Amino acid sequence: MMAAPGQIIRIADHARAGARQGGRVVSATTTKITVDRIPDVVASGDTLTVNFPADQDGDTSVSMSQTRTIQSVSGNVITVSQAFSSAPSEQSVWTVESDDLKA
Repeated sequence: MMAAPGQIIRIADHARAGARQGGRVVSATTTKITVDRIPDVVASGDTLTVNFPADQDGDTSVSMSQTRTIQSVSGNVITVSQAFSSAPSEQSVWTVESDDLKA
């Protein structure tokens, strides 16, 4: 991901936060995301952000993020309350944020 000068970016660093809050997407639909590991802090009402290519051709030179509210968590499957515009691709980067822990 390329950041422009002055652009605000979020970074999830488990060493600084003291909790794992991100990783890679294993598989996904527009509402259910299977993640590679269960985050240390995740609950209904928290937010899930996924980074994926901006175009449907898989061009990764320009990428975008979408954030959705978490509806439920079952094992390593996170269900969001509003569908993503498209299903995130495998190996996309994800992160969760809560009121207590921000990226």
